Amino acid sequence: IEIKSENILESNSESLERISNDEKGTIAIITSSVVSGRNLLFLSRALRRTEKNYRRIFFTFLSRTQNKDHSDFLESNLGIGEYGKTTHSIVNVEKIFCSNESLETPWHIELDFIKKIIEFKDDIDTELTNEDKLKEIDKYDTLYFQERESELNNASIKKGLSNNLFFPSIQNKTLNIRNGFVFAPFHSGEDHSEFIKNSTQSEIYFIISSILNELRNGKKLIQSEYSKTVLEPGNFVRFNDGVIQASILRAAKAEELDYSLSNRLSEQMQAVIEEMIVHLNDEHAEALNEFLYAIAIRKLKLQTSSLNECLELLEKEIKSVENLKITLLLIKYIKKHIQSH
Repeated sequence: IEIKSENILESNSESLERISNDEKGTIAIITSSVVSGRNLLFLSRALRRTEKNYRRIFFTFLSRTQNKDHSDFLESNLGIGEYGKTTHSIVNVEKIFCSNESLETPWHIELDFIKKIIEFKDDIDTELTNEDKLKEIDKYDTLYFQERESELNNASIKKGLSNNLFFPSIQNKTLNIRNGFVFAPFHSGEDHSEFIKNSTQSEIYFIISSILNELRNGKKLIQSEYSKTVLEPGNFVRFNDGVIQASILRAAKAEELDYSLSNRLSEQMQAVIEEMIVHLNDEHAEALNEFLYAIAIRKLKLQTSSLNECLELLEKEIKSVENLKITLLLIKYIKKHIQSH
């Protein structure tokens, strides 16, 4: 097949007008990815005048619509023509169903929270005497949150976040995946090791988010007036890498993390968090800041007794750990705005 450069057109009205109806052939519409498909539907309408002379092939490298219903709707509309629904061809190299959140992502929510916690720290300062301020100045520090606010605000300029999606560990280390990640593209050997070595937080989040979206589409995470489904607390035991736990907490919806619905669920989640608290100095607790953040934004919910016991144990254990400025401020915020309400 010979493709001449003059036959490669951009997807604008001026270019489409150059398609002659005096000839016959095939029009290939090539896209790197499809989310909503609005642009393809626009092109399909614009090309109706060529219906009798040209067959269309829509070639997409990655189709990532929200669910199968949306994908089927899009393909049926693109394929329909003079000879019915299969007049035109649709080819997808890869197809995956993803959440289509764009206006209120977990990082928009985090940005709003950061503004609240910086304001909260300012309120603390106004209530303290000068002597108390000197004692507290090194204890509660908003420098991290100020830098994080700038990082999130500038994310679009830097083409998004990559390995900085989550709060660091309490040792101020970046959360990374470790060997044995069950959802890795390769399960063993050199390819698996290479993936573990080079993967970023954004890749792990994408995998976890897609799995949760698939569970929702498959009606396994159901939320209705009569039925509530939450993620089993045991998931945070089975998947104990901090980056996986953080991905679950960020990708899940608030109702999927509402363990206040029953004593049993709340106690199970309490046990998961307390196990981290008693291991503050090792990797077992690396996602603790993410758990505290999820509680602070009322996404992860426990019954009052469970939350109180977690905070009581945490305040006891943190006395032996240094440099916990992020953690300490999150705890203080939770005690003021969550525990007392």
